[in-house]
Amino acid sequence: MRSLLNDVIHDLVMIDLDGGDGLVALPILYPGGAPVVIRVRRDDDQFIVNDQGNGYVAAEHMGGASTYLKLAPAVAAMNGVEFDGHMMFAARVTREWLPSTIIFAAAASRQAVERTAEKMTVDLEQSLRANLQDRLRHTFRDRVSLDVEIAGGSTKKRKFAARIDAGDHVSVFDLVTPHHVSINGAIVKFQDIAQLDAPVSGVAVLSDQNKVDTGDIALLSQWASKIIPLNANDATLREAA
Repeated sequence: MRSLLNDVIHDLVMIDLDGGDGLVALPILYPGGAPVVIRVRRDDDQFIVNDQGNGYVAAEHMGGASTYLKLAPAVAAMNGVEFDGHMMFAARVTREWLPSTIIFAAAASRQAVERTAEKMTVDLEQSLRANLQDRLRHTFRDRVSLDVEIAGGSTKKRKFAARIDAGDHVSVFDLVTPHHVSINGAIVKFQDIAQLDAPVSGVAVLSDQNKVDTGDIALLSQWASKIIPLNANDATLREAA
């Protein structure tokens, strides 16, 4: 078993040398799937540990370099390492602190990229939500109320992008992005309002229908009265309401 575990450890953690520096590839991945690689450089009796700027590069590939630079200092401090003001997590440590510092630097690098991705997702969703609300305001005029809360069958208040008073019934519209959190949240919200004695018509507006799994669309359609794309024309919006 010891021999087996030693082999497994070597499979999990890869090492290499580059001009006298050590490279440690850890079993930790950035959101894009690339492994976190830490560089170790000897400096007299101490060691400098950094992520080679790979976190910044991963964020840059997502189009979030500026967001990364804003979030990185706080993430570095939380993990007990330093941020050089541009793109590297680094620390100067003695030999006994080397293993922990490698782990902390790797964790900080990945967390900063993860938070960048999350912030970009939130910002994009807010922008798309505002776009939907502008469209609904233009189409339904004084019959629309924005950012409304409706208590569903569970009595818990659910927030929707808009409420449309269609005269003989009420419709609520909400944006749904391909992100699993958005999809699951939408299913719960539409399911809850479907349990009302006087059901509210729920309209799910997909920001990118091509990126939503067909199984998720099937689940969503069980509870949403209508599913339409964000780029639907005014006639489709009126029909959905």
